[in-house]
Amino acid sequence: MSTATGNFSPCNPPRLPAGMPRAPYPTLYNPPGAVDARFNGDCSSDMFGSNSTSTTVRTAMAPDAVLDHYAKQLADSGWSFSGDKASTIGRSWTRTDSTGAPVELSMSVTTSARDATCRDVSLIVRTRRKP
Repeated sequence: MSTATGNFSPCNPPRLPAGMPRAPYPTLYNPPGAVDARFNGDCSSDMFGSNSTSTTVRTAMAPDAVLDHYAKQLADSGWSFSGDKASTIGRSWTRTDSTGAPVELSMSVTTSARDATCRDVSLIVRTRRKP
């Protein structure tokens, strides 16, 4: 058996070793004409690195009210809203996995405040408990 190296791509990923779980993310392809700008610096900010965090809350508040709640805290600690410079939209999809558990995929696309042709795409996959 021969093993080729260096011939892998997003469309031809290496095979996973037996027993290793697959990532829950589907394979997605960029839109026609889109350029992967992660490494060429065109869409990079002037700063290096990033950090992220997330939480899940149960609340009867509307999503906009939840965002307003956190926005006040950010403003109180010196953060400025860049609403007219950057925008974010998002959608969610669901499907059932092979065990019958519901899986939710959320995607958001943020337009850069620095360059209106730069988009940051985020994808989150969550597996929920079986109903």
